[in-house]
Amino acid sequence: MTYHHAFNHMNIIATYDFINDDEFVGYDPSQDLEDQPRHGTGCLGTIGGYYPGELIGPAFGASYILCKTEVTGSETAVEEDYYVAGLEWGEMMGADVASSSLSYYDWYTTDDLDGQTCVTTIAANIAFRKGMILCSSMGNSGPGKFTLGAPADSRYSLAIGAVQWNGKLAGFSSWGPTVDGRIKPDICARGVATIAASPYTTDGFGKWNGTSLSCPLAAGVVALVTQAHPDWSPYRIKEAILKTASQANRPDIRYGWGIVNAKDAINYPSFSGYVIDNATKKGLVAVIELITEKTEIVINSDSSGYFLFPNLGEGDYTVKVFKSGYKQFVTSIDIPPSEEFDIELEKKE
Repeated sequence: MTYHHAFNHMNIIATYDFINDDEFVGYDPSQDLEDQPRHGTGCLGTIGGYYPGELIGPAFGASYILCKTEVTGSETAVEEDYYVAGLEWGEMMGADVASSSLSYYDWYTTDDLDGQTCVTTIAANIAFRKGMILCSSMGNSGPGKFTLGAPADSRYSLAIGAVQWNGKLAGFSSWGPTVDGRIKPDICARGVATIAASPYTTDGFGKWNGTSLSCPLAAGVVALVTQAHPDWSPYRIKEAILKTASQANRPDIRYGWGIVNAKDAINYPSFSGYVIDNATKKGLVAVIELITEKTEIVINSDSSGYFLFPNLGEGDYTVKVFKSGYKQFVTSIDIPPSEEFDIELEKKE
């Protein structure tokens, strides 16, 4: 068996083939069609591959459980049973995040996409309540309303749409809403000309299209947030992901809350911005105090004027800014959500 070098570093702690009831999830010509390894190889490389100069997945340092549940060459309802078995097995083994670039709609109607009817959707809801976040590809049936599949309609999982390099929605990316009126997708990530490991090679890479690629990219971000905040519940992780995406203040049925932002999600909720001279607009090194009834946090802005207070507790804050030769600046903010704005200081007379 030939393995791609992008996986040489990977910590794979368990594997299972739920189709053939064995532990081998690679390509077995005695029981698989030739294209069986293509999809899984690309998705795994996108989230966790490591081959500097070609591909570095966002969660290359994570530990992985691999579940083989999709039968290529056909679409039958039994695949949902394999899917549920894999999700249950992963949760039982302690998985924090699941990434699935699968979408089921052939045997469902639009009325079934209500977040509580489809088999895999029910499983996704249960997994979330047990502490695991599922990232699910939105599907490639766009443009148009109600083009998503299960389990992207789950009210708890993160449904992932696809954007191009310039942030514009991919034409194939499925739209919401769900039949009960909820916004889907939740977020988007790059799914056009996305670098992926090529199957049947040891060091080949290609540019792939689809929400099958945007999903593992977004799931990698969820893994990073989970690593940074192991004490956060799935509810708080999901809130951080949504509230820091590119259009969090105006979600819609094409982009959801927007393009995922790993750094801002890890720091959520935060207060950030630049301290600048109101006349020259140049950055200033200044002392910034963030004050509540119980705490006081003091930091300095850097040489460019940038400042960041990450992972703030909920509450009302007083902001005070001091700089020699400038008038004191005072304002107030309410956290959450995150706040981001520039502070302009005026020179003293």
